Amino acid sequence: MISPEVALNTSGAEGIGCGLAIFASVILCRFVECNVLEETLPQALTADAPFSMALDSAAFHCSGGEEEQRRYASNLASVVQPSGHLVLLAHSDRNGESNDPRMRRVTEASSNGLAAEVSNQ
Repeated sequence: MISPEVALNTSGAEGIGCGLAIFASVILCRFVECNVLEETLPQALTADAPFSMALDSAAFHCSGGEEEQRRYASNLASVVQPSGHLVLLAHSDRNGESNDPRMRRVTEASSNGLAAEVSNQ
């Protein structure tokens, strides 16, 4: 179910609510299961790149240490348009503690800093 606060506008005008707009008359979505930490990304992911948006649903915060997160961000940046968007659903430092040791808490400052770092590559 889509939250009532989020509106996706496909006519080319500005998005309403969450500040995210999709600029296309048709929205196509493809899910690719792969290991984005590999040095060479699979053809299934790179064939139609660059994309206007990538969605991370709880993968970033489980991707290991800082080096793995840098590689992850760099690899995603290589398949997203320079003006594109990464929607990152991560375990925020504002959330309570997790019992899962793989889940690293992500701060807004660290995710923004990493985004700036990979966008300058």
